[in-house]
Amino acid sequence: MIYIKKGPPPRQMVRMVSEIKSGQEWKKIKAGDTKAIREKFDQLPKEVIRESLLEEQHYLCAYCMRRIKNDGRNTTIEHWYPLSKDKERALDYGKKKDLSELAPEMKIWKRTLKMFCV
Repeated sequence: MIYIKKGPPPRQMVRMVSEIKSGQEWKKIKAGDTKAIREKFDQLPKEVIRESLLEEQHYLCAYCMRRIKNDGRNTTIEHWYPLSKDKERALDYGKKKDLSELAPEMKIWKRTLKMFCV
């Protein structure tokens, strides 16, 4: 794995996350309802997010360090924190985690989203 220095989230994502989280539908979603949370996550601008993540990672897979390109067929946006554990983190791009939550060998991961090849 590589260390990824996270930058700020894309503005378009920030705007959409704010809209989603301020809506009544979001407030009604219960913790652990991964289907409903995933539906909201899927509304985010994936192309914009993917490009931002790839730039941060210098177009390298976070796991195997192979070169990856910006397409939805050969890459996946991964959540560090499971959707079922905390719905507020599901839409996070760069919220820092409490390092005590992470396995000792994974302490380099302080942010939620990363890219990897499939």
